[in-house]
Amino acid sequence: MTLLVLIGLGVTGYLIWSATQVGPIAGCSAEGVFNCDHVLQSRWSKVMGVPVSVPGAAIYFCLLGGLMTYAWGPESWRKAAWLVVTASAVAAAGAATWFISLQVFQLGHLCQYCMVVHCMSLLLAGIALTAHVLSWGQLLKVASVGVVATLSLVVVQRFGPVPKSYEVEF
Repeated sequence: MTLLVLIGLGVTGYLIWSATQVGPIAGCSAEGVFNCDHVLQSRWSKVMGVPVSVPGAAIYFCLLGGLMTYAWGPESWRKAAWLVVTASAVAAAGAATWFISLQVFQLGHLCQYCMVVHCMSLLLAGIALTAHVLSWGQLLKVASVGVVATLSLVVVQRFGPVPKSYEVEF
């Protein structure tokens, strides 16, 4: 799981960096289905004016902290650490589902960097939900926290202020 988190965090870091740059994304063309520039310049690439990769990185840091605490922290902290891991993974998977849906149905283009991060999120949630660390009752409660976080993102993006978007032409 830690490797998946590190991959997701690295790609998310690149997306944060690219959001501050003016220019094309490395390895992305303006032709075909894969068009990162189109996706990353859309209204859906920001939430409350902040690139969505910033809260994404925050979730990945929560995952990393939870995994490190679970692995090396005191025994008394392990359950709480796994609660953080599970809630964060479910929130990340929910956001991944939202953003994949937007790319496919709303934008008609995919960003390969985004898709890597989304795949990591879905894999992490699958592992966290099937690890059998928590009872079913605990699992449902903590997963609901991730679902509420995802629904909050969807509501803010859908009904909140539409960020200004620009098309970069070269």
